[in-house]
Amino acid sequence: MSVTLATYLQELQPDWHVELFERLDGVALESSNGWNNAGTGHSGFAELNYTPEMPDGSVDIKRAINIAEQFEISRQFWAHQVKAGRLGQPSDFINPTGHMSFVCGDDRIEYLRKRRDALADPAVGTAADGRP
Repeated sequence: MSVTLATYLQELQPDWHVELFERLDGVALESSNGWNNAGTGHSGFAELNYTPEMPDGSVDIKRAINIAEQFEISRQFWAHQVKAGRLGQPSDFINPTGHMSFVCGDDRIEYLRKRRDALADPAVGTAADGRP
């Protein structure tokens, strides 16, 4: 996130001098470490905590949609950086990774079904798997 912010600032204020400091022993050991999710780009559709079940039994997908929209903005920014020659090819820095949600119990299985239906609703736009 810090590098992204610095890049934005460099774009908007090219006369500014920005320095970044890593507080850990190596680069990206905290947020971007393979065992951590923070700082990684994701669409927000696999994380169950972004789609809570409401007291009436419905599934609220607003946060997942918001995360997905933010990720699309990041993708647009990266595309701009590639076009400007500041980044290499997307295959050099974007590594798609499959996700899966796992639950136990009939009530949780029913939640996943309702969640999938909510995300696939045509009013939302696209299903979690990217289908229109």
